[in-house]
Amino acid sequence: MNALRGKKNVIILERTDEAMSPDNPLGKDIRTALSKAIKTEGRPSAEGLPSVSLDEVPTIFGGTYGLGSRDFRPEHIIGAYEYATAGRARKDGKTAADGVSFMVLGIDHPYAVVAMRLLRCCHRARLRCGSTPSADGAPSRRARTWAPFLAI
Repeated sequence: MNALRGKKNVIILERTDEAMSPDNPLGKDIRTALSKAIKTEGRPSAEGLPSVSLDEVPTIFGGTYGLGSRDFRPEHIIGAYEYATAGRARKDGKTAADGVSFMVLGIDHPYAVVAMRLLRCCHRARLRCGSTPSADGAPSRRARTWAPFLAI
């Protein structure tokens, strides 16, 4: 609870999909723990959990990645972050502002989210740098074989 207390958004990505469930397993556990820890007037938090006020509860975004053994790439993380914070729309046009908190990363799906600006780093051993993106801003076919990395 203390790690989530006071955060604005939390993104929970899981490598599983439970089709008819409102959340995937880890997301369910975190939502349950948060709801049990909420302390309001006339309702104490659950015993053994630190209490959290409603103002301290973050917005929880859930998503799936790596389905069908797909690679999980840095642009997927950036897309999830942009969806939660910058108003990035899913493929079906819905945004977080619409109250939608679920996304799919790495596969062609109506709920798919892709980063606004794909990472354009390359591993020189695999591909020469200098490939240009297509007119729509997506990397060219040759550039899709890049091995992007994120240095923090």
